[in-house]
Amino acid sequence: MKRRGAKEIGGRVIIGILILTWIAFGVAFSYQSAWAAEKAATNWVWSHGITLPGSEYEKSTFIDFPKRVSEATKGQLIIKPLHGVYDPGKNLFDARDGRCQGATVIVPYYGATIPSLCFANVPGLVFTYAEHKNSYLAIRDKYEKVVDAQGVKLLFYFMFSEILLNTKKPVKRVDDFKGLKMRIATLTTGQMLESMGASTMTVPVAEVYMAAQRGVIDGFDMSISPMLSLKLYEVAKYSTILPIGHPAVMVVVNKKAFESIPKDMQTALVNVGRGLEDELWGRIEAESKSKLEELAKRGSIFTKMPPEELNKVFELAKPVQQKWLQLQGPEVELRKEIIETVRKTIGK
Repeated sequence: MKRRGAKEIGGRVIIGILILTWIAFGVAFSYQSAWAAEKAATNWVWSHGITLPGSEYEKSTFIDFPKRVSEATKGQLIIKPLHGVYDPGKNLFDARDGRCQGATVIVPYYGATIPSLCFANVPGLVFTYAEHKNSYLAIRDKYEKVVDAQGVKLLFYFMFSEILLNTKKPVKRVDDFKGLKMRIATLTTGQMLESMGASTMTVPVAEVYMAAQRGVIDGFDMSISPMLSLKLYEVAKYSTILPIGHPAVMVVVNKKAFESIPKDMQTALVNVGRGLEDELWGRIEAESKSKLEELAKRGSIFTKMPPEELNKVFELAKPVQQKWLQLQGPEVELRKEIIETVRKTIGK
């Protein structure tokens, strides 16, 4: 075997060093270029109301929205999540006051402060995905006025999930709620359940399992995703869906921040929002159907009230609707217009 000379070996080492140096320089240059590009771009911080890993809600707002905005603006607008503690009942106001540029808002949290936002939470109105979607499209211009009055611009809106009423014993008639201690999330849901004979209380989502297990509550309202992720089906075997309202999500941007970016970026942002809004009704409905099937596999038993009992629920909802119309707060007259338009749209 031919031995390599020292010069040959030394030459190869030098060439190797030069190649590695060139690679390192290229990598550093690319990182520096990416950093410089990001620095030159407009960076916005976004506050998210809650996290629900693996859900369409989180995929659309945490992943799809920032990615599509970046692509539509050729990397000139970058949206990053706000890290740290945030209050889902205040992040709309954080966006309004400029503490962040935008927010993913869980609408029912604002039922007491901005009732007009929560038309879909009013019992006895929207009951299906189609009713919710068609109602929203019919009032979109009025809804945007309510949002605009808060100092933010609406980018897109979608239904969060159906709400299940979950109990330890089957509920097939209105009278079956009498005497039950029910955990509730919103004022109108509480009024509705109390009209059916239940007593109500508020319990944080993270404490619902233990409260049901210990008998502090006999049942609770809950959207579908937490039923699975928190295994709440273990402490409340029976579930039913009644017209007690639908929670919704809206994604908003601070108006001053929106107006500060170039017109082409404004257009791109609006188009991304509308595109996601159009998609999400179908995506959320398909996800809910899949998760309801999964709940059934894990032992949940779904009960349905017969038509005559369901009619009683709609009748009991009418006084609750009146109370909602009389709530103090902004846009009182507009709220009346919204509810009338919704009633005409869905024929109720």
